[in-house]
Amino acid sequence: MKEEKKIKRCQVHIWKRSDKNKMYFKCLAPYCPTYKHRDFLEGKAAICPKCKNEFILLRTHLKKRIPVCLLCSRSPKKHAALAAQSIMNDLFKEVELPDEERDFELDHETDHEMELRDETNELNSILDGLGLGDEN
Repeated sequence: MKEEKKIKRCQVHIWKRSDKNKMYFKCLAPYCPTYKHRDFLEGKAAICPKCKNEFILLRTHLKKRIPVCLLCSRSPKKHAALAAQSIMNDLFKEVELPDEERDFELDHETDHEMELRDETNELNSILDGLGLGDEN
């Protein structure tokens, strides 16, 4: 009996535009044979070849030879994205504190309401800077 070679396909790919056909992207993983047309990649998850974090491919990413995430790009929006990431990390740290270390009490509801409003306004301004804010 013949032994069949198992092809190792990635769950999430690291993409590079094909040298032969600019409309196609190939996966850079050594054993992954995947090629996709760029129209099918928009909105799909990918791995940044620089930082190895997962990100969603947009039309702007697919114009580049090797798409990278916003944090690894030289885009002016990078600084706003870094600020948003820092704020989100701080919020997640606050949520993960044990109950006895949380300083939120109903007696201090007005103080926290002001802090929450300030943080919400800061997040909204960052999202607006990234072009991701609500357009009501």
